[in-house]
Amino acid sequence: QGEADKKVLRDFMETVPSNGSIQFLRTNNFAGFSFAWKDLEDIQLFFHDHNGPDQEFLDSQLETARKEFWRTCKVLLGALATNTFPTHNVDRSAVPEDWEIEAPERFNRTVSEIHTAADAVCSTYDDLVRLARRKLAV
Repeated sequence: QGEADKKVLRDFMETVPSNGSIQFLRTNNFAGFSFAWKDLEDIQLFFHDHNGPDQEFLDSQLETARKEFWRTCKVLLGALATNTFPTHNVDRSAVPEDWEIEAPERFNRTVSEIHTAADAVCSTYDDLVRLARRKLAV
């Protein structure tokens, strides 16, 4: 069990390193600022391609933490997909600036939802990594 879970953790850390999408989410402000979807490619890759049985931890606590991280990624990616739109720069998206003037409640609610979801991704990531390091002694 331990070696199998260590391999899953290594694969996870290669897919979602702390200095990639997670670092971007810790520092990015979605309130009126555009972002590049490529800055989120780590969590998109994890969400879309790393949810098969070969990516599951055998340890039930670790697997519960991995599933929670996956769920928070789903919430964030969904919030961004439904509430942000391409800017004049093809590779960037943002919450529409005109909402800030024309629909400030919607703008504030949307930005708050995105920031809450981003914070949840980061905290569940931290929880998973810390738990895995403690349980697997890596």
